[in-house]
Amino acid sequence: APNECYLEVGTWRGATLIGALLGNDAYGVAIDDDSMNDHDGDDRRSSDVWRENIAQFGMMNRTEYVDCAVPQIWSELGLRTSVGVYLFDGDKSTEDAAYAGLVGAMPFLADEALIVIDDANEIAIRLAAHRLERAYPDQLVKILDIPTPGNCWPCFWNGVMVLAWRR
Repeated sequence: APNECYLEVGTWRGATLIGALLGNDAYGVAIDDDSMNDHDGDDRRSSDVWRENIAQFGMMNRTEYVDCAVPQIWSELGLRTSVGVYLFDGDKSTEDAAYAGLVGAMPFLADEALIVIDDANEIAIRLAAHRLERAYPDQLVKILDIPTPGNCWPCFWNGVMVLAWRR
């Protein structure tokens, strides 16, 4: 929607953010601590490749890369607009880590927003999402849950879940 942005935690090299911004003029914010370098297959920093990819698609003037991790960034994050779509692909090492990544974004959400949760096959993610639904029973509802047979699955990689938010 107008005057809303796209926010993602866990951007790696930017493909999801690029896909979210193609065909519209939304502003996108990516938060990442550049910790996925062992998945790169080369010696380049993911943040550098992110910038190259964003530039290749002509999106430098409407994107921002925040080099930090959640939940540390939540208290310092200043956004230009409220968030219409939030993608969480962050820390899923524990339920608490995933929950902190999800609940920390709640104050930034627009009155109506979508929360897209990657790696929904992971138990920590499922528990954190369920905990979030219980914390906001009148504002949050799961509208999509697509598990996959395993990680690296061609369609939705390691499962995806979408929650709808209404303030």
